[in-house]
Amino acid sequence: MAPDRLTYLWAAEQIIRRHARPLSAAEIITLAQESDLFSDNMNSRTPQKSLQARLSIEIIKNEDNSVFVRTAKGKFYLRDLLIPHTNYDAVPTFHADRPLFKVYTARRRQPPPPNEHVLVLPQHRFQSILKFQGLRLDRGQLIRRLTRGPLEYMPRTMAESADGYKQVVTYVIVTCGSQVLAFKRGSFSRVAEFLRGSFCIGFGGHVTEEDRTLFSYKDAGVIENAIRELNEELSGNKLVRNRDTSRLQLLGVINDDSSEVGRRHVAIVIRYKIKDWDTWKKVSRGEASVNQLRWLDTKRDVIDLNEYEYWSQLCWRQFFPEVVRAQPTFKVFRKRPFQKAHIVVVVGSIGSGKSLATKYFSERLGYAEVNSGRILAKLLKVRPIPGTSRKQFQKLAWKFISTDKGPERLAKALLRAASELDASRVVIDGVRQLSTLEAIKNFSDVPVAVVFVYAAPDTAFQFYKDREYKGKNTITAHNFLEIMNGSTEREIPHLMAAADAVLYNWMGVANFNGALMRMAEELQLRDWRSPSD
Repeated sequence: MAPDRLTYLWAAEQIIRRHARPLSAAEIITLAQESDLFSDNMNSRTPQKSLQARLSIEIIKNEDNSVFVRTAKGKFYLRDLLIPHTNYDAVPTFHADRPLFKVYTARRRQPPPPNEHVLVLPQHRFQSILKFQGLRLDRGQLIRRLTRGPLEYMPRTMAESADGYKQVVTYVIVTCGSQVLAFKRGSFSRVAEFLRGSFCIGFGGHVTEEDRTLFSYKDAGVIENAIRELNEELSGNKLVRNRDTSRLQLLGVINDDSSEVGRRHVAIVIRYKIKDWDTWKKVSRGEASVNQLRWLDTKRDVIDLNEYEYWSQLCWRQFFPEVVRAQPTFKVFRKRPFQKAHIVVVVGSIGSGKSLATKYFSERLGYAEVNSGRILAKLLKVRPIPGTSRKQFQKLAWKFISTDKGPERLAKALLRAASELDASRVVIDGVRQLSTLEAIKNFSDVPVAVVFVYAAPDTAFQFYKDREYKGKNTITAHNFLEIMNGSTEREIPHLMAAADAVLYNWMGVANFNGALMRMAEELQLRDWRSPSD
């Protein structure tokens, strides 16, 4: 007899009992709909996901007392239909006219245990080695230097907040010819919040004590970890055999000090070249943190680097140059603000190339220039950089802009300087806060267009070093990133959402100048000054 209120679980029980075989959630839904076992209150945009969730919760909650059991990944059956047996290795076999199945225990959708002991490097071990920002190519020498000597392990929960240590993780890129395996990070992991929801091409995880065996002693368990993580994160019945290391190739090391999470990790980049495409082309996820798994063809597919987390950007740029060559160098979202008389506000992080963009607007397109740094220096009654050290100037600027009227005062001073130039088109360089930008828009008598200049942290560092220090190693990546992450700079990434156009500085000066020229052509910007000017 049907219950007063039809439910997913009731419908599932009826269908499985009627067909007497394990079924997937999608199969149950299809058969239940055909049998008219659904009611109006069971409507859902994704009924198979709703049923899968309810079945999973019911099995977890009631354990051995659950009406339902799994017999394989994604397959559900009824406990009372199981035939008692002891020979679980013979699966499936048949007893009379009923198949014999064993209970399958699914991997729980939860983060890895927090008490695992992970491999860490103390500061005295890495500070003289990891002086770079980004990805450095290495076939083993740098990795051996990092892992040489007594190894240190620490509970992961402690390592996540331990200053002066870097946790060693693997970052494995799976390829087959021009094909690259990519996925989207889910929430069932301890991955940093800013990485969740970003596309990624690196599988792997923390190197632990368990990865260090008799066979993996020389590399501190790095390769062993890569094999284990691939087999855990991807499903395919031991895709990588334990001793099958011939397809694993060390590529380099990622040192990323551009974020708090990055500063606590160092990644060993490894490529796994598959040889059995028939097995791998239909590979599925093995962990809930792996979503939207897909193969990308670098020769045919459109790959937008902005959709990928920073470490994946580094790998795309280094190992797949054809992808970078296909990247848009600029995007225009709105053309109207650039028409007739207007103000262009150029924003971007330190070292991004915004000063070069401003110079292009003023020297090549005839815009009158207002430098916000000089205007702010007048308001602060100090000399502009470098007359005042950058660190001191940032400190004073942050104190000023944090006051109630600070953004408004700066915006009005910038607009006053623009009006004094008596020009129909003005470019303002150096705005760093959303409040200041909004104030400029509110008080301006002409349209205000925003151009955001984007550069990855490693590109920005090289750009800044070449400009300020002529390429000399007189500033370290760490020093640069301290400036980049200063209090006055923290809002800059959020300004991208207000952009009418974005310039991407992927490769350096030569390509960037070309991007500026093409963007100006699309916006129909030209030098309006007369030859006599």
